Amino acid sequence: MKITIAKNAGFCFGVRRAINIALKVRQKNPGVRIYTLGPIIHNPQVIDALKNRGIGSINNPSDPKLKHGDIVIIRAHGVSPGKRAILKTRGVNIVDATCPMVIKVHAIIKNASKDHERILIVGHKNHPEVESHLGVAGDKGVVIQDREDAYALSRVSSAAIVAQTTFDAGLFKEMVSILRQKVDKIDVFNTICESTVNRQKEVAMLAKKHDTFVVIGGRMSANTARLAEIARKHNKRVLRVESARELNNIDISSMGRIAVLAGASTPQWIIEECIDRLESVKKRLKLRQKLVEFLVESPLLSAIGSIGIAMATLVFVEGRFSLGQVIPIFFLSSAASRSISGALGWIMWAFCSVIAVSLGVVFFGGLG
Repeated sequence: MKITIAKNAGFCFGVRRAINIALKVRQKNPGVRIYTLGPIIHNPQVIDALKNRGIGSINNPSDPKLKHGDIVIIRAHGVSPGKRAILKTRGVNIVDATCPMVIKVHAIIKNASKDHERILIVGHKNHPEVESHLGVAGDKGVVIQDREDAYALSRVSSAAIVAQTTFDAGLFKEMVSILRQKVDKIDVFNTICESTVNRQKEVAMLAKKHDTFVVIGGRMSANTARLAEIARKHNKRVLRVESARELNNIDISSMGRIAVLAGASTPQWIIEECIDRLESVKKRLKLRQKLVEFLVESPLLSAIGSIGIAMATLVFVEGRFSLGQVIPIFFLSSAASRSISGALGWIMWAFCSVIAVSLGVVFFGGLG
């Protein structure tokens, strides 16, 4: 078993930044109630860790639990202008942890809305980042999730295309080609972030030399799901897990070359726990392999076989056998079947021969 860890596994810049902001806000405001608007990232372990530090989560800016003076953190995916406006009316203190790449997409949408009839947002419907883009685009925004949506789009005189920052780069190119046939005047902005592109390229590279992918990340993580999808496109076995505990229920002993991937919202400690689990299996397999090699290469099995034959012969001839009769045979067989090479081989041959002769003298009262 060989294990390779992807270079781009784990937190991206935007996720790391959002978590650091949340922790600093908690540190500077020890007595204040703090919430994130929606999960700050799509990873249950991180959400639990923040809860333990007194950072809760709400899904709606109109949530009645919000009180004047509370702190609300805008998550990495961003938020629509409408929801931000509601928060302002609630009298809460807003801390913006939106990923800079998402903010850049918002700026592109605002500028493009001045010149285009439609803003086509290539991404997953109901994903929080896409919802924030759609909020910025307003009535001009249309979400294009897949090829079917692209083909179904009615004729448009002019449009700007942007992408969810974690979207499949290859699929985005395909969908742009389709959309060009539907729009008379089109501006394409490839807003998939560099971190996402690098992760997806790395999957293709690792697929050349690995037969199995272990993809670590939250079930709700879109970029983690994308990595798994790309790995499957290369006809590889894909195991998607949230934690090392899930690996306990999977037989990984038959896997040859394993590539470990992790989504942009997967913390380093989760990745390390999964690696430790895989390494422990690797060590057990290596030990088992060495044991098998020892049994195959050593005279142990043939010596044990000789004991069996001797015991059967003694029982057949004398009707019984004793331990003293078969032990010398064991060492004699070991000496006879040992492959002699080098000084150590000669030493072991001599040792077994001397033991066999000595025991023969003791138990049989002599050699003749």
